[in-house]
This record gives sequence, C-alpha cells and structure tokens, in this order.
Amino acid sequence: MIELGLQRISRLLYNTPTPWRAIHVAGTNGKGSVCTYISQMLQVYNDSTYRASRGHRPLRLGSFTSPHLIDRWDCIRLRNYRGRDMAPVSSELFHAVEKTVLDRNREADIRATEFELLTATAFEIFTRAKLDVAVVEVGVGGRLDATNILGQPYVDKNGFPTTEKPRPLPLVSVITKIGMDHQGLLGNTIEEIAREKAGIAKPPIRLVYDHTNSPEVKEVLKQAGTRTLNSFKYGCQICELLTAQSWLPHVKANAMVAAVATQAALEGLERLDSNDRLATREPYVRLPWTSGLESSAHKDGNEQRSAASEYPMLDTETADGKPMDGSTTKPFTPITPIEQPAQQTDEHMEETAAEATANEETTDDPTQLRFRPVPAVTQDADNEGVSSDFTRRQFQANLKNLNWTNGLANRNDQGPEKASSAGSSIKTETFQSLQTAMAESVTRTKFSGRQQWINIRSLTGRRERALLDGAHNPQAAEVLNHKVSALRGIPREEDESASLYPITWVVAMTKGKEVAGFFEKLLLEGDNVVAVEFGPVDGMPWVEAMGSAELIAEVRDVMPDLAATGDYGRDLLAALKAASEMAEKTPGQKLVIAGSLYLVGDTLRLLRDTHQKEKGNIGRNA
Repeated sequence: MIELGLQRISRLLYNTPTPWRAIHVAGTNGKGSVCTYISQMLQVYNDSTYRASRGHRPLRLGSFTSPHLIDRWDCIRLRNYRGRDMAPVSSELFHAVEKTVLDRNREADIRATEFELLTATAFEIFTRAKLDVAVVEVGVGGRLDATNILGQPYVDKNGFPTTEKPRPLPLVSVITKIGMDHQGLLGNTIEEIAREKAGIAKPPIRLVYDHTNSPEVKEVLKQAGTRTLNSFKYGCQICELLTAQSWLPHVKANAMVAAVATQAALEGLERLDSNDRLATREPYVRLPWTSGLESSAHKDGNEQRSAASEYPMLDTETADGKPMDGSTTKPFTPITPIEQPAQQTDEHMEETAAEATANEETTDDPTQLRFRPVPAVTQDADNEGVSSDFTRRQFQANLKNLNWTNGLANRNDQGPEKASSAGSSIKTETFQSLQTAMAESVTRTKFSGRQQWINIRSLTGRRERALLDGAHNPQAAEVLNHKVSALRGIPREEDESASLYPITWVVAMTKGKEVAGFFEKLLLEGDNVVAVEFGPVDGMPWVEAMGSAELIAEVRDVMPDLAATGDYGRDLLAALKAASEMAEKTPGQKLVIAGSLYLVGDTLRLLRDTHQKEKGNIGRNA
C-alpha cells in the first residue's frame, strides 16, 4: 500500500548527501511530459555552441520519473554523452546500489515502502554520479512524498535531527495541471489536493505553475509560494515561440511550464552563492534570459555584471533581504567563467557512479556497471498532438513575425542560424538561436506510451498499427479524445452517410479508479471494448488491477450500445488478438490500447520479449 511520510526516506538517506540541485515537479496530469521537456531543453543547452563558446562546462544531468514502463530501473536516467538523450541506468548498477539501500533498510529496521526504496536508490545513484541537476517527478501528492526530502533537514539513522545544514533546496518547484486523483490519500476537494501537491513549494524558491489550472487551484498555489511564476504571464523568448504554435491546449501548457521552469532553473544555478557550489566555485551558466541588451562588458569577455539590472523580473532577494536560494550566505557575486574542460568521455558519468559502487561493495564484475541505452521497441510515435510534419521553417517564420519587445536580441544577435541542408539541428552560436533550439526540441520529443503508434503484427498478425496511451483518469481521457476524435472523423467508404468510424478498445484500469468519468469521454455507440488485467507491478505490490469482468460491466453501464465486448483476465496476448479480429470486421477501424500506464508497460514488455524471442530463433536457425 501507499504510505506517505518523510521519516523513513530521511533515515534511508541519513548518510547520503544530496549536493546536486533538483527541478521538482508535481501535479496530476502532464508531470511526465514536463519532466521530459525540461530534460530536452537542458540537453540542448549542454550541446549548444553558445555554451561552449563561453567556456561553460556541460551540466551533468539526470532524471527520476515514475512509474517505470518496462523495467524498474528505466525510471532513473542519466545523460548519455554518446547522444542527446538521457539513458536508463543499467540493471547491474541499479541492483548494486539498491542492495546498499535494502541492507540499510533491513539493518536499521526502517520498514520503508517500495517507492521510498526506489527513491533512495535513485538519489544514491545521482550522488555517486556527481550530478549537477536532476529532474525529479513526485510520486503521489507532494508534501509527504518521498521525493520531498529535497531541502529537508538531515536526520541520523534513528531519525533524530542533526546539526548539519539542511539538504540543498531545489532550483525550482513546478506544479502541472491539478485534477481529482488519489482522493483517498490527498483529499476530497480540488483545494485539498492542490494543498498537498503545493507542499513541494519551499519559499523563497520559485514555484512555477500551469496557468490553465482552475482559479481555486491557483489561489492555493499563490498562498503556498511567496514567489510564484504563472507560466502564461511570464515573458521569455522560448515562451513566445511556443505560444505561437498551433498545438492542442494541454501540449502548449505543458511546454510553457517546462520552458519557464528550465529558465528559472538555469538562472537559479547562476545565483547560487559560491559556498553552495556543487563541484566548483565558478558559475555554471551565464545566460541573458530577461536581460534586455547584452552589456558591452559581456561582449568584451568581462562577466562582472549586475544581477539586479540583468534580471528585473526575477530579483535576487526576497522582501526580507534573504538570498533567493534560502541560504544564509551572501548574495551571488558574478565570477569569471571557468575554462572549457577537456572533452568528457562518452560514459564518464556511468563510470563515476559505477566506480563509487564498486569501491563500496564487492561485485562479481564492477566493469559491467554501465548505463546502457534501451532500444526503442516501436517504430515511431505521435507527440501528444504536436504535428509530426512540424518543420524548422515554421520556427523561422515565427521568429520573423514576433515582435521582440523584451529586447532579447542585440545587433550582433539577430536570429538563429539556418539549419544545414543535411537536416541537422538549428545551430546555437547565439543566445537567441539557443532559445529557438530549446523550443524546437519540444517538437522532437517522443513519449513511450503517450499517443504512441505501435506495430503489433508480430503479436496478432494485424498489419495496421495500434495507438498506445497511458491515459488513466478523466482529465487524461479528455486529452486522448482529441486524438481519437480525429481517428473517427473519416467517412466509411461503403456508407457515405456514416460520419464516424467506431474504435476497438483494449483497456485495463487500476482498482479504485473512476471508470465512468474516464469512459464517458471516449466511448461512442458501436465501439468494441476488450478488457484485460495488467500483471503484478514490479516494486509496487499495492497496485492492483480491476477485474476484467467487473470492468466490462462498468463500461456497459456507461455505454450500453457497444458492438462487442470481451474480458480476458491477465491474458494480454489473447485480448490483443481478439481486439484485432473485431477491428478487422470494419475496414480502417482503429485499435486503441488505454486505461493504465501499467497496461502500457505490459504491452511494451510483451513486444520486447516477442522481438527478442524471434531474434533468438533466427540466431539458432542461422
């Protein structure tokens, strides 16, 4: 079962410092998207020639999101320097560090929950990898979630407070769209749920929130954070570029939240006092986000600029004169930039974490403690309503049409460099083009299990792809319905009078979820529904699937006029085959798999295992 509280996680990590800085993300819907967008934008900054030309070293990045999709360790990712993407940690490293955490839990009789053990393992890996910044997604709620140990006081192994300085505060706290979810744990009203999620706010650290939240939620958030940033009202170049796009509202809202949070995080790194410096006393970054014109001193290479004049919208101090990061030290004083370090090895973070683990524990083969990128199971994916034919040309047009009222460009910085004819990413020699590339990275983002087209031919023989989506509550169902409505809108060739295609659904839901509110937004007369139960969730023994027969009964209460139904228990393969046969009866009918992230994981795992089995058979027959 889920058991909230900070005492157990504090004891698990009593001897583990967390010197890295976090971007802490809570909310009901959009958390995963926002975390992914932030990670993408930070990686664009790392890869930018703008950063390199100014002598700033790359940030060591990581992320912790939940739940996992296929394997427990795929929710912990570090930057893979062989490419642009975060890579899941290897199973060897994960289990080696997890063993340390489990031993600590057993020896001190802490009795931590599964999620607390997972969180402690992730944070331990981040510390050993010597991260600079980690994007951390809240599990449930916020105030009492295990991830909210960030910024909390240290305790000893028995849980008693120590005299040590508290753990570093996050760089920024982020709240996405809040809806009714986990009422049994968080409260029965939207205000109560919002107060729990707003518990990650740690004044005077900035709190960025989704401007599409209800007025009741926004009032709670404003009360929780003394320095809140409304993602819509906040002015920045990335936001202007994103606002100009013709995306679905939820996509634009998530992208805006991520852009403002990324900006606030990078500025937060610059503002840290030298005593809070992670691996060096020099500034991490030097970005003129809201600076107006770059100063002549900056162009001359002298970085001694006035933070107060450069950042009129984000003051360095609160009303009581305390530094923005909550420390008791002097406000940030700019320091000359560091020299560009030697080229990082492609797996330097992996080796750092693995070496720390190998030195602490005895393993059969410490050299195997590496991070391995997980190959994609599917061929491609749609990006949450972002047009797949989105081109840089649209960004270039938007750049020309925008009125740069914020003075974000000077005469030496009049726009992004043109993309090469070979199709490489926008060059980032200038600050303006860096922000353009950050915005463009949103359009390239693909989400596993989020409006993802998958090929199930190896499982069912069906040639047409299926749409896989982890929507599991009414708010997410409304988002999914935007896509499904488009799929229904083509007239059937054999019946010109019929305006909509039916959909064949393969669904599963967690016990206790709101079935009626979910399916009311998705089902129409003539649809087919096949119910299935997801299997046991690794590391989450409290999660239980609703029985497939019970689910079908509730679905029929919502939509009595279904064409066909079926319940298949835990036999996902049989359910997919049955659904494929139903869909084939109407040419062009789409098949959609939805209702649970755990069903998404089971589906992707089944595809992966089938693919690996086929490869093994080919190898044996060769």
